[in-house]
Amino acid sequence: MLIGELFTYSDSEYIMKIMDSGMRIEKYNIIWNTLFNAEKVKIGRILVNDVKVIEHIGSTAIPNQYSKSIIDIFVAVYELKPSAYYIEKLGAKYREIKTDMRNRYLIRKTENEQQYNIHILEYDPNFHLRNEILFRDYMIRHKEEIEKYGKIKIELSKEYGLGKEYTKKKTKYIQEIVDRARTEKGLPKMNVWE
Repeated sequence: MLIGELFTYSDSEYIMKIMDSGMRIEKYNIIWNTLFNAEKVKIGRILVNDVKVIEHIGSTAIPNQYSKSIIDIFVAVYELKPSAYYIEKLGAKYREIKTDMRNRYLIRKTENEQQYNIHILEYDPNFHLRNEILFRDYMIRHKEEIEKYGKIKIELSKEYGLGKEYTKKKTKYIQEIVDRARTEKGLPKMNVWE
């Protein structure tokens, strides 16, 4: 059940307020890129000997995409060490979130009401062919899909809120985009969550 209300500021601009969680879907905000870059520099300095590449993923990485204001970050390291190593290095603001994702850690940081989901995983030669990166890049190249995905997210959030059911329901669209992106690259189709 959705707890909140939809405010329409114009025909194309919506903000979803979820009263019980403070989470909302909002119009793209250029500050998200600035926040990513600041966190990238911070993580890069702390894990200087570990990090191969840091990438901004998720909807906040796609200009003009409606999104929850959560900065998703891939931190690809040369060798994946125990999660405690990264928590200790990064500091008290960072905490591990247990998930069923394989071969990576999800570390969350919340600072001044801004949330960061930091995915630490081992770098491999196919890193830039990961579904999350292919999805981001496809959306950036196909701007007509940005508006379509935004509408899907708003409608689903009205019906399901922004929890697990919301994520589950938008997976069909994400899978379609990942399939197209993988086909463009001559890659076989695969489950979006692998």
